Amino acid sequence: MQYELSGFLRDLRTRRGLSVEAAALAAGLAASTVRRWEKQESSPRTFELRAILRALSAAPDDFRRAATLAGTPRAVEMLREVDGSPQEQAAGWAPATGELWRALRMRRGMPLSVVARRMGVAASTVSRWENSHSIPPADRLEALLGLLGAREEERDVLSRGSLTFPASAGASVAGCEHELHDLLKASEDPEYSLGDLAFLAMEARIAALPRSSLRNWRLLSMAFTGHTYWLYNRGRFADAIRFADLSIRTGRTTEKKPVFLLETAFTRAQSWAALFEGKDVLKRIDFLGDWAEIAAMDPLHTSIYFRDMAQYSWMAGRLDEAFRLISEARRAAEKCSQDVQDLARYIHAQLLIAVNRGGEALPLLPHHLGSGATSVWDVLNWAKILLATGVRDLAKDRLDRAYFLIKVQGLDSYRADADAIAGLL
Repeated sequence: MQYELSGFLRDLRTRRGLSVEAAALAAGLAASTVRRWEKQESSPRTFELRAILRALSAAPDDFRRAATLAGTPRAVEMLREVDGSPQEQAAGWAPATGELWRALRMRRGMPLSVVARRMGVAASTVSRWENSHSIPPADRLEALLGLLGAREEERDVLSRGSLTFPASAGASVAGCEHELHDLLKASEDPEYSLGDLAFLAMEARIAALPRSSLRNWRLLSMAFTGHTYWLYNRGRFADAIRFADLSIRTGRTTEKKPVFLLETAFTRAQSWAALFEGKDVLKRIDFLGDWAEIAAMDPLHTSIYFRDMAQYSWMAGRLDEAFRLISEARRAAEKCSQDVQDLARYIHAQLLIAVNRGGEALPLLPHHLGSGATSVWDVLNWAKILLATGVRDLAKDRLDRAYFLIKVQGLDSYRADADAIAGLL
């Protein structure tokens, strides 16, 4: 069984296109631990098996297969996470203080084994704390809070042992909607540092509402989405993937899939790609492919999906594929606004210029764009494109506007780029 489980986990990891290091990072484990499993030098404990399967976005059948191969009574408990309807699966997750302990550890970038060693306990003990199966003893609490860098508000909650306040027991849906709106707005501030606590507490309040209402399911999915963005924008990609999965799984329980799931799924794909430090374009293409099913629900996001895939295919040297995809993007854009259509044509023009077909690119360029733009980067880009297609008079017009914007906006860092284009005119 050990051989079969190690081979199964290795195959699952390679199917996802992940290195051992990337998989371990996403699971919050040490890379050496995952290597020992794959070399059959040790077997994963139940909490480690659950972590690696979640990190690899394992399908329900994968969870069942892994539990069977592990062959331990505790591993069978994992089946509860995947059996039943999507609503039953989502209903099984409600944040508790263990989630905040886990968030603090992930924020510090510390594997379970490191926290366990520093605290003088077994890794399974730390896992039980994070899964809210037990709480840290009082004589270790202060040391653990210090080790994980808990902030004052987080210390208060973790010392009290509850994410929710007594006043929230009778929370209304309308009240939760208002508070979530305020939280989403606050979380857009790059300096906002209490997202771990605030989003988990908000999710706990919403999870306590009756699950019979689709409105409540949608609200919970929106909270997970906001949490996903906050984590992604702080470079915590493994956590962002986890909450994106929760948002998508919860949102799919509603009768009509919310549009915000489209961006959530895209953020999830980008998070996976970011685990490769953005260097492997082919991996970006693979992970963006996961977005296709959800993107197909809406013409706007279908166009965005194909447009992004075309750009990545172009970057990867797959020009034939890039041209096919940008044609799909333009077809979907026909049902969208003029700006969306212009952007699709713009990418198409760039592809044509890249293969020395500037004459074909010229009719695709919406020349009016860029004339009133306020972004120096956009205006300079238009000047480059127009110059490449031989439209020198319009290129000079855009360059003049770029110099004007550089002056009034004080963006001297762009002056060298503008001068380089001027040298070609």
